[in-house]
Amino acid sequence: MILQTPELKATLKRAVSYATTRQHEYATVEHLLFALLEDKDASAVLIACGVVMENLRGKVKKYLDTELSDLNLFYKEDIGTRLSRAFQNVIKRAEVDMASAGREEVTGENVLVALLSERESSAVYFLREQNFTRYDAINYIAHGISRAASQAQKTELSAEEANSKSIKPSAKRAAQGLTPRQLMRLRQGAASKRPSSPRERLMYGRYDRALKGIGLEK
Repeated sequence: MILQTPELKATLKRAVSYATTRQHEYATVEHLLFALLEDKDASAVLIACGVVMENLRGKVKKYLDTELSDLNLFYKEDIGTRLSRAFQNVIKRAEVDMASAGREEVTGENVLVALLSERESSAVYFLREQNFTRYDAINYIAHGISRAASQAQKTELSAEEANSKSIKPSAKRAAQGLTPRQLMRLRQGAASKRPSSPRERLMYGRYDRALKGIGLEK
């Protein structure tokens, strides 16, 4: 049985209260997102993924205050606020995902990831505006890698790949025409003497590149 952490239980109650205080008949995924912004686990993921929290909070709050007036029409105090189908689906999806992963608890960060599957919702639209993706969220949750760190790694790998591509062809050209005897002399250090003339510098520069190109560094 999958249990909800105390933090998540408080978050879900807060989401319902945001709907109730506005006399909304249903608590939607937008109410849920608004509550997750105050959830310790979910907010940590959002911040690590580069979300500007105040900006997102302002947009979601404005949406709840101005765009859901239709939910007031059938609100009844004796019945109170009910959970929308999408809201229920998000919670169920998070619990199933955790059960599949062999976990015993579901947290706010898991609910945040599950919410991203509601692609047609305004909640996901607001998250996409912040360039918040499922990949970034899972990368942080599973490996502790923030979006900035992930982008830095990609940039470094791209630079190394570009550098590798620019060096290898020249090394191959430098090795062309060298006999096995010359290569052996290079390996034994015959090319270690410092060249004095421009012609020697050109020749030994060619040898150095040849060594690196075939993995026989001096």
